Amino acid sequence: MFRRISREGKELVAVLNFTPVPRPGHTVPVPYAGQWREVFNSDETAYGGSGMTNPEPLTAPRDPAGEALSSALTMDIPPMGCVLLAPVRVSRKLPDKARPPRRRAACPDTLTVGGIPATKRKGG
Repeated sequence: MFRRISREGKELVAVLNFTPVPRPGHTVPVPYAGQWREVFNSDETAYGGSGMTNPEPLTAPRDPAGEALSSALTMDIPPMGCVLLAPVRVSRKLPDKARPPRRRAACPDTLTVGGIPATKRKGG
């Protein structure tokens, strides 16, 4: 599984199965709770596949522990296939306890290279 985000902020999640074994009812992590829809499935009959698709929107419930960016949905993954999912209605708002603290930008004097503190070069 991997996620792609365009410059406009549109997202896709790709789910791949490189085995000849279908995975019905498989749990797949997604970045947000909410509804996701299948926008492409290489196993559709139009492409010569067996037709193992997810025609209805898939719902990823919010993680009850409130973990940031931690949701999952249950879907059918076709054998030797690729499924692309797009968010329909998602909840990107994080619970307050899951929000990471703000950090200040690192000063060039505090940079490290390979764990060794880097120093500013003089005259450069």
